[in-house]
Amino acid sequence: MDKATETTLLNLLHNGLLETMTPVGDYFQGTFRLIRPLCYLAEKDIRRFAHRADFPPLPSECERSDHTARQLMADIIRQVEKLHPQARANLLRAGLRGIKMTPQD
Repeated sequence: MDKATETTLLNLLHNGLLETMTPVGDYFQGTFRLIRPLCYLAEKDIRRFAHRADFPPLPSECERSDHTARQLMADIIRQVEKLHPQARANLLRAGLRGIKMTPQD
């Protein structure tokens, strides 16, 4: 959910499009299919599950990961949530309305 919400805000601010990522996407003329089975779950819930399931820690992120457009969107969303607790869910809902869901073969 967090990455999808950040993507919605990125698309709105950078491209003027109100849409988000889909759980399944085809790329490179259909030669590559990306499946995001957890894309609508909150990152904190995924981290909590991974910890309880004793998954090994992920490798350290890129040293510049705190200075990306996506991180800026995450920071903006956190600030807005302080005033509007439903902001994250509302952004995601708006982004989902903007995508064209087509059947995958």
